Parts: sequence; structure tokens; C-alpha cells
Amino acid sequence: ELAQWGVPLHIVGVGETLIHLDLAVVSVQSPSFAFKGRDAEVSVKIEAQNMSIKKTTIRLLLHQEVVAEKTVLLSTDSSVTDATLVFRPTNNGLQSYEIQLPLYDGEINKKNNAEYILQKYLWYFLSKGGI
Repeated sequence: ELAQWGVPLHIVGVGETLIHLDLAVVSVQSPSFAFKGRDAEVSVKIEAQNMSIKKTTIRLLLHQEVVAEKTVLLSTDSSVTDATLVFRPTNNGLQSYEIQLPLYDGEINKKNNAEYILQKYLWYFLSKGGI
């Protein structure tokens, strides 16, 4: 409508010009319990936004000790990358595990590089009659 009256219209873009980098744990799926001494799986979804890296390592820690890790190729289109970590529980009872991603320079949110899970492990034993 302004053009009808001969009023010039100038558009100026404003806002953030920086590209934000972020590597994040999006979700973690694990069974509510597993058996001590038998393989257990944890499924992890991670998302890389505007990261120049092509791969990263996902670690599963118990008491700050690595119990499983996997290097994954990151999706190139800022979508979610899936990974499954396999580990063997060695303790009975409720355990607190941490899924951890490395921290990279320039990340805007470093808190989302880790996620905690609680897992209950049952004693597993074999006898002639089975469990």
C-alpha cells in the first residue's frame, strides 16, 4: 500500500548473525532392569547442529569409569544419529550410569552433552535346572 503513495520501503535484517554449535544427547532408552554378567543395551540418540566434526564418541560411564563406548558418524543434515552401546553389568542393585559426549569449543549448551540413567541389575545364575 505504501508503494501506491510513493513511499519507499527499506527492509533491514536484524538479529543474531552467529551460527550456534551444539552436540546433544536427545534421548536414551534402556531396559528397566538387566542381569548381572549378561550383555545389556542402551540406545542413544544424539543431534549435531552446525558442527564441523564428522564423527564423535559416545561413552557410557559408571562411577566415572568407561564401561562402553562407540564412535559414530554424524548425520550431515543436522538430524538425529542413533547408536547402541552394549555393556555387561558387574554389580547387583540399582546403578547410576552416565551417557557422555565430548565437549567441543564453541558449543552453546554444554549441559546437554550428558544424560544419566538408573538401571537395576539382578543376580543371574545358572544351575542344572536353569534359573
